[in-house]
Amino acid sequence: MRALLACLAALLIFPHEAYGYCSPYALCLNKQRFQVTLTARDQRTGHPADGYPDQKTDVFGFFSLAELTFDSRNPEVFVKILGPVNGAYWVFYGGLTDFEYTLKVVDVQTGATKSYIKEAGSACGGFDVGAFVDVVTPNQVASPSAMTERRFGHTATLLPDGRVLITGGSSGASTFSKTAELFDPRTGTFTRTGDMLEARFGHNSTLLPNGRVLITGGYRGGYLKSAEFYDVATGTFSLAGQMTQARSSHTVTILRDGTLLIAGGAFNTSATRTAEIYDPPSNHFTAVGNMTDSRDSHSATLLPSGEVLIAGGQQVSSFGTVANQTAELYDPPSRTFSETHTMLMPRSAAASILLSTGDVLIVGGFACLRSSCVTDYPETYNRTNAAFTVGHSMNDPRASFTASPLPNGRVLVVGGARNFPSNNATSETYDPATKQFTRGATMKSARSSHTATVLRSGDILITGGQDGETGALASAELYDVRTGTFR
Repeated sequence: MRALLACLAALLIFPHEAYGYCSPYALCLNKQRFQVTLTARDQRTGHPADGYPDQKTDVFGFFSLAELTFDSRNPEVFVKILGPVNGAYWVFYGGLTDFEYTLKVVDVQTGATKSYIKEAGSACGGFDVGAFVDVVTPNQVASPSAMTERRFGHTATLLPDGRVLITGGSSGASTFSKTAELFDPRTGTFTRTGDMLEARFGHNSTLLPNGRVLITGGYRGGYLKSAEFYDVATGTFSLAGQMTQARSSHTVTILRDGTLLIAGGAFNTSATRTAEIYDPPSNHFTAVGNMTDSRDSHSATLLPSGEVLIAGGQQVSSFGTVANQTAELYDPPSRTFSETHTMLMPRSAAASILLSTGDVLIVGGFACLRSSCVTDYPETYNRTNAAFTVGHSMNDPRASFTASPLPNGRVLVVGGARNFPSNNATSETYDPATKQFTRGATMKSARSSHTATVLRSGDILITGGQDGETGALASAELYDVRTGTFR
């Protein structure tokens, strides 16, 4: 009920004066910067239809589905685009229909495109805070200097003001850090901020709707149950309570109702099946149903349906620690997990990312827990039949790497472990249209267990990691989306 009310509150703004529309099948919002189109399908008959737009203000409009409902006066899907707010535009959408629909938003100034899919039979819609970046000038983001210290297994979180918070990690030899620093894209420099309350490695950091950052779990010689906040205004950390389970190398997924799903992770000598929900308004952690499999170093991806796809990872079996081939779905209304199709191969420390098509790309990772088992093999989870299908291989095998969305809808894959002690300095891009990987620019340093953060400009900040030779890195570099190069 809370999610439905939040959705309606964001959408039901209905000024009386109509602006018209810029083409027969599009809303043109925010001074015609964004072109919005809708396609729908009646799941009962299989009939498709294009949405018929009715623009109400410069930022708000709705679509009717006259071909399916036979009435062009009925508003079926609402769209609102606000901004720029903190350098980004926010997209809100929702419907009064149980039809399946795909909402396509094109930024005509940058060419960036995003698609939002509502599954058949589901209610309401969703929101995307920071969907599109404000127009930026070339080289607005300065080339980054080195961080204040070497680290891998750390986190990097984009803050509302455009800076990036770097926390924790390790410099090697069982040394764990409690330090934090801030990257300023205007100057390209890293500066120290307040220390965390505890040293952490393999933890998670998540930006909350209230602007604070939640730090959960990790390892510092023992597994941590504690959580803490980072306050951007004061530059300090404070206690945020404790999770129901100590964990490291876990996943945290922001659900549509604003709560956080915390799943799996390493604990003592094995991986855990436990999961819990964090509710930001009450600052409370609540245990939910266990996963069907124990796993850490897995992936978690929010699907258009609102479910979460959990895939792969590693677990302890009668054969020792092995890579996991299973996948499962988390259902928010019931707070339970259920099995879905098995992946085509086991994988740990892989990357997964939601594509503009609504499918999930899962690629790379360790197919077994030997350094020679790094794979270049991708697969795609199809949202329609819940099955995994094979794709074209990457140009290089890689594990413990990053996969980041680009403004053009493609995916940038960077670095990663290759075969011990070798790491990749290479990058490649994945095109959902052709389902193929293309070689890209080479980084200045080979690295794995690094971070990649999409900045407000669309550029991607790469920090730290391990180079396989000298150990942890303090270096950072920037992927420039305009030139396709690192600097």
